[in-house]
Amino acid sequence: MRSGWALAKQSFGVLRTHRGLLSFPLLGALAAMVILVAACGVGLAISHSSDRLTAPTVVLAVIGLYLVIFVGYFFSVGLVAAADEMLRGGQATLRDGLRVSSERAGLIAGWALLSTTVGVVFSAIEEIDIVGPIIGNLLDAAWTLITFVALPVIVIEGTGPFETVRRSGRIFKERWAGQVTGNIGIFAIVFVLGILPSLAVGVAGYLLLQSSDGGAGDAGGAALIALGAILLVISYLTERALSGIFSVALYRYATEDTALGGFSAEQLESAVGAPRGRVA
Repeated sequence: MRSGWALAKQSFGVLRTHRGLLSFPLLGALAAMVILVAACGVGLAISHSSDRLTAPTVVLAVIGLYLVIFVGYFFSVGLVAAADEMLRGGQATLRDGLRVSSERAGLIAGWALLSTTVGVVFSAIEEIDIVGPIIGNLLDAAWTLITFVALPVIVIEGTGPFETVRRSGRIFKERWAGQVTGNIGIFAIVFVLGILPSLAVGVAGYLLLQSSDGGAGDAGGAALIALGAILLVISYLTERALSGIFSVALYRYATEDTALGGFSAEQLESAVGAPRGRVA
């Protein structure tokens, strides 16, 4: 756990130096919201013409889900590409990261399709009575861990979806503890510094609204709720950026035995939980 906390703090230090990395998850979230709003608008129009679930509605839902996932990965790949360049001592802009995403668009589309399919299958499993939710959540957690360095693999090695799973899974097998402890440390930092204050501000605003008779009290409560929501969004963006930075550092160390961006070999080695050595 100490190693995971140290890895998370180092990731945060990189992000403080390169705050522009936050623009990738921000734009990705905004693009996803636009797609969701458009899909919901079309879905509502279809639902008004029918009282039951129709094939066009199902198709629209699947397409909308796929596009949201694709957009998310598109900007995440840009983040990983920019972070990789920065960790190696170079400079990268939003345009540089998105240029790599554009070059990898076909690979991202394939990875998004595989991820969407896996997500739909896991959701179907969760619908099974009694054991479904347990099995579905376990499979989802395993998939998340196994594919943690999938995006660095796509960016750096340019692999297709199935080869990406194989490579990421192999790195996970060899270096599993680093992914677990690093992610726990990242979540802990974001939770303590971001999520908890966000929730506290939002709850304070809600309580103020409940106890207010109007006027300044209502305005203050609404402002606090809005501030809490903004802080929560910032926490999400920060977590996405930190995870991207850490995934690149872990990938480079696992495959090249090289510690980059201020991460020390001791930090990474103490966290990976496997004999030191390059993953071929």
